[in-house]
Amino acid sequence: MADMGLDGVNFADYENFGGGDFEPLPEGYYTVDITRAEMKDTRAGNKMLAVEFTVKEGPFERRLIFDNLNIHHPNETPRGIAIGTLLRMFKAIGRPPQNDTGSLVGGTLVVKLKVSPPRTDPRTGITYGQSNDVKGHLTLDDGYEKAQQTIAAQQAQQQAQQAQQGYAQPPVQQQGYAQQQPATPPQAPVQQQGYAQQPPATPPQPPVQQSPNDAIYNSQPAGASATPWR
Repeated sequence: MADMGLDGVNFADYENFGGGDFEPLPEGYYTVDITRAEMKDTRAGNKMLAVEFTVKEGPFERRLIFDNLNIHHPNETPRGIAIGTLLRMFKAIGRPPQNDTGSLVGGTLVVKLKVSPPRTDPRTGITYGQSNDVKGHLTLDDGYEKAQQTIAAQQAQQQAQQAQQGYAQPPVQQQGYAQQQPATPPQAPVQQQGYAQQPPATPPQPPVQQSPNDAIYNSQPAGASATPWR
C-alpha cells in the first residue's frame, strides 16, 4: 500500500484503456470488483492513480477494465476532475475517502462504460484503437438492475449471432431418453399352454369296419348263443 499524496490536492483527468488485444467491452453497465489500485508515472512525468476493475458476472466475466486518474496533474481543471471521480468511486463502494490506495481494493460497484473511437496521440503520432471509458460509478443498489439489463441484452445478442452462424444448440431430449431404442427388443407373444396350435403326435385312426356276423353277434343279449337256431 502506498500514500496517494492527496493532501490538499484536487483530482484530474483520467484515461481508460483495454488490456492486450481484447476488443473493448460493449457499452453498458457492469458489476465489478476493484482488484488493484496503485500509483504510476505518466508519460509527462506526473503521478496518476491506476485502478483495475474485474467484471463479476455475465458474458464478459473476468474481463478487466482500467481507469487512470491523473490526481497530480499540474493543471487544476483535469486534476479536479480526477479527484471528483475518485470521491464518487469511494461513495459507490460505501467507504469514506482515504489517502491510501489499498482502501479501494476489494470494493464492489457498478460502472457505466462507453466506447471511445480510435485516437492519435498528438505528441507521439501513435494511433490507438477503440477503448473503454468509465463514465459513471454507481452503488450496487442504484446500478444492479441496470447491470442485469446489460447482461440480458448481451446474451440475447450472442444467441442471435450463434444462430446466424449455425451454432444453435439442438433441443435437449426429455428426461428418460424417450427417443432411444429399448435395450432389450420386445419378446414374441407366448403360446397358450397345451400347445393347441400344434398337430397331435399320433394321427387319428379310421374306424374299423365290422363284418355281418360280428354285427349279429354283437346284437345278441348277454348269455345267448352266437349260433342261430336251425
